[in-house]
Amino acid sequence: MIGRRCALAFGLLLVVAASSQAQESLPETAERIRQAWMVHDPGVLVSSSDTLVLRFPGGQDAGAVGRGQAARLLDRYFQPSTEHAFDLLAVRTTGDDQGYAEAVRRYVVKGTSDEVRETVFLGFRRAGQRWRLTEIRVTP
Repeated sequence: MIGRRCALAFGLLLVVAASSQAQESLPETAERIRQAWMVHDPGVLVSSSDTLVLRFPGGQDAGAVGRGQAARLLDRYFQPSTEHAFDLLAVRTTGDDQGYAEAVRRYVVKGTSDEVRETVFLGFRRAGQRWRLTEIRVTP
């Protein structure tokens, strides 16, 4: 009897944990993306969307690409750099199902000491109770 109660309690805990993750707010989603950016984890960045629009400086626009290709492009984008900071400046909704975040990225290209700054815009769309990253736009 006690084993069954423990199993039910554990199952309820899993449901509550999954439910709280499914109802992640836009600021929480943006913070999760910020953390993934800092450790160069393209898997987390692309995990919530089927396609992602990527726009990088220097004419490296990829347009809308699938999750696998987006991860490879982001990995290539991150390779030559070491992050110093990725600071969220604003996180806002622009309607019931859209939102964005503006961030400043500070990094150093490996082998150099000069810090580079870029502005990064992150576009989000709500799908049910979750926010999905749909666009990354980087400007110098």
